[in-house]
Amino acid sequence: MNTVQRIAKNTGVIIAGDFVNKAIGLLVVIFLARYLGAVGYGKYAFVFAFLTFFGIITDLGINTILVREISRDKSLAAKYIGNAAVMKLILSLSAVVSAAIIITLMPYPADTTTYVYIMSLTLLFNSFGMLYSRIFQVELKMEYWVIANLVDRILSAG
Repeated sequence: MNTVQRIAKNTGVIIAGDFVNKAIGLLVVIFLARYLGAVGYGKYAFVFAFLTFFGIITDLGINTILVREISRDKSLAAKYIGNAAVMKLILSLSAVVSAAIIITLMPYPADTTTYVYIMSLTLLFNSFGMLYSRIFQVELKMEYWVIANLVDRILSAG
C-alpha cells in the first residue's frame, strides 16, 4: 500500500471511528439522563467533571513524547514504554489519592464522595489504555487504535 492510500485509509478509519464513538456517547448520555433523573445525572456529571481535572495529571504529555520518541527510534520502544508505564503508574496513583483527599475535604454528600472514590479508579485504567494505544499510532495502524477506543467507550457505557 502506498503512502497516499495509507493516509486515506487511516483518515477514513479515524473519522468513522470518531463518528461511532460520539454516537455511542450521545446514546449513553440520553439513557443516563432518563434513567438517573435530574439530580442523579447532576451527580454523575459532577463526578466526571471533577475527575477530568485529575485525569490531566495522569498524562502530563507523556503520551505525546512517547509517540515522538518511538517514531524516531523504534529499537528503543520497549525501554520507552517501560519507563512511561512506571511514570504513568506513579502519576495515576497520585491523581487517585489527590482526588480522594480533595473530595473528602470538600463539603459534598457522602454518596457523591463515594462515587468519586469508586470512579477515580478509572483514572488508572484510562491512563494505561492510552499508553498502549499510542503504539498503534506510531505504527500507523489506526484501525486498531479506533477499535481500542470503541471498546473502551462500550465498556464505559456498560
